[in-house]
Amino acid sequence: MKRGMQTIGAALLVAGLLAACTSVPTPASPTAGESAASTARPAPTMTAGTPTPSVEPSAVTDSPASYYVGAVAFWDAQRGIVGAATDHADGTASGQILETHDGGHTWAIVLSVPDLVAEVWVAGTQSAWALTGCNGDPACAPRLYHTADRGATWTSASTDLMWVAFTDASSGWGVAGSGATTAPSQALLRSTRDAGATWQSRPSPCAGSPAGPLRAVAFRSASAGLAVCALTFGAGGENHAMLATRDGGATWAVRAMAADPPATEVGHLPYGGYISGLVLATDGTAWITGGRMVPLVSRDDGATWQPLGLGDPAANLVYAAWPLDARRGFAVMWAPDRQATLLEVTADGGRTWISGTAWPVGGAAPSTP
Repeated sequence: MKRGMQTIGAALLVAGLLAACTSVPTPASPTAGESAASTARPAPTMTAGTPTPSVEPSAVTDSPASYYVGAVAFWDAQRGIVGAATDHADGTASGQILETHDGGHTWAIVLSVPDLVAEVWVAGTQSAWALTGCNGDPACAPRLYHTADRGATWTSASTDLMWVAFTDASSGWGVAGSGATTAPSQALLRSTRDAGATWQSRPSPCAGSPAGPLRAVAFRSASAGLAVCALTFGAGGENHAMLATRDGGATWAVRAMAADPPATEVGHLPYGGYISGLVLATDGTAWITGGRMVPLVSRDDGATWQPLGLGDPAANLVYAAWPLDARRGFAVMWAPDRQATLLEVTADGGRTWISGTAWPVGGAAPSTP
């Protein structure tokens, strides 16, 4: 199984930014004629205080063993970023951040990094973050990358965070130590008020929860947010719960829970699947994604969840999804018949989806001049 596919494909399907927990089918050769478009743009710069330099695309000379996209975030209907991963024939792997200005029709590299991009997030009008993972490599340390000018310059620092979410250009939340077998006392909630330069520990909303430890968190304002508590206890089984706060994380209330054996029924959250991602739009629309499940949507503060019409609940297909509002959103998913990852776009709340860019797994990565 290819290293990169394990990290982005599998990790996003099991537990937020887990480095590697499950795997997806090994891709066959790609469908001919598919390619990711790239537009000309100067290479980004890394600013002072970033001990790990970026890896320029020109430094990679071998053909990739696989290339795919496993993370997505959009500022608006036209401007967004995705996180891509490349496995090289020599067994090494690297990551890239690609940006679009036309709704996903064309893409340009804005950052190349020496590790695998596991999550991306955007906020405000120009700020973005990328979290990298290591797949158990002892020589690698996860890093959090940040840009305040839509990819022209980046800073980075090592981190123990496994999930990040930001409400604006400065304020954000993170989860440290989350994982499929993490004990409730080990998953930590963090917050930042300086765009991720420093983080403060906060009480975990999942402490003592029968559903398990903290997995992911997202806020739509300074006061209103949701958190996922989850614990994978075996093949095909995971307890999970959705909690909500309306006072900036001071107090939390359980809005929905799914457990085996069944606990007292709270809200409606399907039991199946392994939740890996949570995104909350400013209008309150919430999407969750994960392995062995289709993406789910809630419009009532996390109490009830309905399936979005994308993916297959019996397969690990949808890697990540990003709602702009109640009607518009984006997702990246694996298409076995095309042997490619696809950008999927909806304009009707997930009832229908249109396929955009296709990134063939065996195709060449986009490159900057």
